[in-house]
Amino acid sequence: MNKLLNYIVSGLFLLLIACSPDDELILDQRVSADDIKIIELRADHNTLIANGNSFMEFHAIAYGANEIKHLIYQSKTKTYKDTITLDTFVIPNDQLPNDFIKVFDEQGKELEGNKFSTDDALAGSLEFTAKAGLLESKPISIKLRNLPASNYEEVVYPIIFHLLIPPVSSGPAYSVPEDKLQDKIDKLNLIYNQINLSNPNGGNAKISFKLAEYDKYGKPLKIKGVNMVQLKEELSANEIYEYINDNLIWDSNKYLNVWLTKFASSWSETGANSYKSVAPTVILSSADAISGLTADAVESFDNGDITDFTDVGIMVNYKDFLNANRSTGDGFELSTIVGYYLGLLSMDYYQRYGYVNGKYTSITNFVDGDTDFCSDTYMTDKADLIFKKSYITEEWFTGCNIMIRNSRKNSITYDQVQRVRQIIESCPSRWSYKSDWAFTGK
Repeated sequence: MNKLLNYIVSGLFLLLIACSPDDELILDQRVSADDIKIIELRADHNTLIANGNSFMEFHAIAYGANEIKHLIYQSKTKTYKDTITLDTFVIPNDQLPNDFIKVFDEQGKELEGNKFSTDDALAGSLEFTAKAGLLESKPISIKLRNLPASNYEEVVYPIIFHLLIPPVSSGPAYSVPEDKLQDKIDKLNLIYNQINLSNPNGGNAKISFKLAEYDKYGKPLKIKGVNMVQLKEELSANEIYEYINDNLIWDSNKYLNVWLTKFASSWSETGANSYKSVAPTVILSSADAISGLTADAVESFDNGDITDFTDVGIMVNYKDFLNANRSTGDGFELSTIVGYYLGLLSMDYYQRYGYVNGKYTSITNFVDGDTDFCSDTYMTDKADLIFKKSYITEEWFTGCNIMIRNSRKNSITYDQVQRVRQIIESCPSRWSYKSDWAFTGK
């Protein structure tokens, strides 16, 4: 055994001497055109807003095929029979010949960069096909949407972040620089105003968010958007809830309250311990009902009507807020959390569960293929992929929406905009945008 080890070590040593730093082994794993047997064409969505700004991106998937021999036992003859089946497999894009697969519209015009945009909705729908040599995909149809111009009034939500600092005895303190807060606000504004975004059904809610400049007494804040609260002792989760309810809800008609605190001792991938954000709990009795919104009808709503801080604000675990990489999936994304606050619903099927007649069961009241009551969104159970499949129609689409798990999280759709605008106009617990106090102190 010792001699064998010596031989191995000596061989490795000689190999190292023989190889110079310039020696490289390059493997070309590209396939040839003959290796591609099937082409499948997918799109970001099945509808496109024909406004000249939204565009659809197409994705071509190439498949190879192998013949596989199977031996199947024949019970009557007690013998085995050879059977040949064709097994397909996806060919990675980096193994395809350069610019081999191209996408064409129904007029035979090649799409530059596999993207399409139009401001003409008269056609109603268009077909697109992918081609590579003699191979051609099945055509896919895209519906064109001609939407009226939005006449929404621009609104601004004043945000105050309450930082609940733990006592020195329980661990290191923390702070949030103003520029870090501003970065998060800037991202919110990009998404809710559809700035430089390409979702084919993207909508502009004309909702902006801005750091508060004055406190509840009308005095300038030392740090914009920040209220530092030094806790005197370590508090449990329930004690933190009580403390906020009793001491730390600034006028909900003047501020969107966000509390940064350690409110749970554990972390979950789905974000259950990363934030608390719920849809409005009240709606004006004179307003039209909003599908999927369970809210009490009221004549008015003021601070004295608040039963819990979650009625009017958002709670976020400060560890996830400061280090978003700590969370995965839907663990932390401020735009998603704000989406829940504004009444949007999840597009993930795995989250569509609840109690029906006292029994925990899946919710199946599907509307337009999902349960978020927006016709231009898909519901999916492909939570771990950016490119997803609709749970109902099995159509492929790209995860761009903030309300879907493992997504690019960079946009909301036109129908989601309509839902949000109806909610913020009908639900008085979401009316802090109507006040300038946080920006003027009067």
